[in-house]
Amino acid sequence: LIVPNGFGMEFWLALQYGTAHASALRDQKSTEFESNRFNFPSDIPDCDAGRCEVNDERDELIVSTFNHFIANDLYYVKYNGY
Repeated sequence: LIVPNGFGMEFWLALQYGTAHASALRDQKSTEFESNRFNFPSDIPDCDAGRCEVNDERDELIVSTFNHFIANDLYYVKYNGY
């Protein structure tokens, strides 16, 4: 929803009093997944917007995966003693 400048709080209160629920994109994706509905554009990779969304998500995951130091990982050793 797009609200004019200066009307955000009034609009927010009207939504809350009308039992509307605000959700972030991650919450929206999980809710639509649990209700067996498609989430546009990330679940529809055939269109240009879906391809851009999938590529952006892939790039973010690659950066977050390979952007940590392996030396900071903890390794546990299991001993066969008491």
